[in-house]
Amino acid sequence: MKKLSITINKKKHEIKFTFMSLRIFLEFYGETKFSALDKYLSKIMITDGSEPEFDFYDTLANVILSGILNAAQTEVAVTQNEIVDAIINSVMAKDGSIEAILAGFAEIIPQETADSLGKSNKVKPNKVKPKKK
Repeated sequence: MKKLSITINKKKHEIKFTFMSLRIFLEFYGETKFSALDKYLSKIMITDGSEPEFDFYDTLANVILSGILNAAQTEVAVTQNEIVDAIINSVMAKDGSIEAILAGFAEIIPQETADSLGKSNKVKPNKVKPKKK
């Protein structure tokens, strides 16, 4: 896993995406099942040339915050607004860090959910099978 970080208010925060960060992300919305992921992840899917909606920034901030909280393993003194400011600053600087963060998050998304983005609003969790021993 590539080391990811974001600078918020001149402080560098490590970002770690694992199963726990997915769980933290879903808990922000009161969800308890992975099948709810596509409902929120579709908000961070934008087509080239289109202007992102406010939900894009809010959802992306929650993705980043879930990774920060997972890496820190404790409470963090950072707000969603501060994360959105950092996102906008990063995009304006064209430093590629937001793209790297999204790619890191995409790596941990269950495959059925990732495949369903843009195709369907339904995830078939019964297709997920445990690995054979």
